[in-house]
Amino acid sequence: MGIGGTGFAELQGKDGAALLADAVAALEVFNLGFTDSAAGLDKAELLERADLLERASRALQFGQVIAVHAIDSQNLARTGDTDTVFCWDVSEGQKSGYRNTQEYLVDRLRISRFEANRRLVLGRDLLACCSLTGQRVEPRYPSLAVVAAAGLASTETLAAAASALDRVRIKATPSQLAGMESVLAAAAPLQDPGRVTMAAKHLEYLIDQDGNPPSEEELKARQGVHQHGTKRGLEHLEIFATQAQFEVLTTVMNTGTNPRTQTDEERAADDRTRPQRMLDALIGACKGALATGNLPRSGGIRPQILVTIDYNQLLGRLERGWAQGSFAFTGPAAVSTLRQLACDAELIPVVLNGEGRILDLGRSARLFSKEQRLALAARDGGCSFPSCSMPVGWTEAHHVDYWQNNGRSSTNNGCMLCSHHHHLIHQENWRIDITTGAPWFIPPPDVDPQQKPLRNTYFRPQTRLELAP
Repeated sequence: MGIGGTGFAELQGKDGAALLADAVAALEVFNLGFTDSAAGLDKAELLERADLLERASRALQFGQVIAVHAIDSQNLARTGDTDTVFCWDVSEGQKSGYRNTQEYLVDRLRISRFEANRRLVLGRDLLACCSLTGQRVEPRYPSLAVVAAAGLASTETLAAAASALDRVRIKATPSQLAGMESVLAAAAPLQDPGRVTMAAKHLEYLIDQDGNPPSEEELKARQGVHQHGTKRGLEHLEIFATQAQFEVLTTVMNTGTNPRTQTDEERAADDRTRPQRMLDALIGACKGALATGNLPRSGGIRPQILVTIDYNQLLGRLERGWAQGSFAFTGPAAVSTLRQLACDAELIPVVLNGEGRILDLGRSARLFSKEQRLALAARDGGCSFPSCSMPVGWTEAHHVDYWQNNGRSSTNNGCMLCSHHHHLIHQENWRIDITTGAPWFIPPPDVDPQQKPLRNTYFRPQTRLELAP
């Protein structure tokens, strides 16, 4: 929507500072009333106000860019309050203590360094300036400048487009650069910043399909998985991967985040964040790979998670003292964590004396057999927790009545659970009932005061119809 109307000429005649002060005051008054009235507005009225606020926000953002561009052009970071445009007009003793414009903006406007830099870059890309000889220099990206001036896109969207153009300037022909700018300028008013970024990446790839691959030195210095220790019980990992490697990781992780695998009700019941879902999917894939036994052997032993724990601690029979187990790679671990892991693990008892020497070596015990696992997989189809869509290959067999409490390894005492819901069940707030031959989950009172039993219907759509009221 353009600017206009019968009062526009009157507004143009007002002093700029007074006009802006009136606008700020009007917005503050509006917000006071809007705070109380917003919840009671009908949809049309609410959306009308939301659209107008976005329009106002875009106009305000571009005004911020204009102001910062002028501050940068007048070198206020160096001249301070001195009434001069150029920093070399000021004696050394009169110059301010700011090292650069970003630092000045952060202190003066109380914005982040990132935001200060974004406004500076956008000003240099979208606004005209004067050369040292006083000649006018047109905006670097005129098409984007038109979009910005009309208030048709946010500075976040404009920055995504401009930064992409900056990256390709050195490798694109003038016609390629102009064409890319034209496409992005057309997309900016219609798309969100994320989609504009994706479009920019596609256009950048078309211009430079070979790209600039990292050198061998850079790969050796940065590529890989970097461990940054433990903080509040969470291991901190950082991954630097090539595009091909990242595509493999993303493909696996996104199996746990696909919204089309769940109904609206099931998505509402799943309170995990997207990062948690991605990690659960990756861990599930790793566990599936470990279970196949096809990974390269280490020291002649099939890759497996090794844990050392006192037998009585594992069974919960320790009457006093501090209970602790230990992982082979990451060290001390809480017994609750190890008990959960043991629910679907192969236990090989090793009796050690006080000096750590092996006195006796037992054999695997209390696991679900291969046939029992197949039967559970056929019955449950995947994770049996209500609303979960994790496939059966990434699930673990769980003892409903725990093995350490004399629970049997049978299909009437087992169900398949993904890693996330396996951990949830071991918190012992939810209960599982298999008296009817299928797992029903009884939520805790804080989730459902009536504690109505729930069942996973994702893998059995016909069950969903049978359970429908």
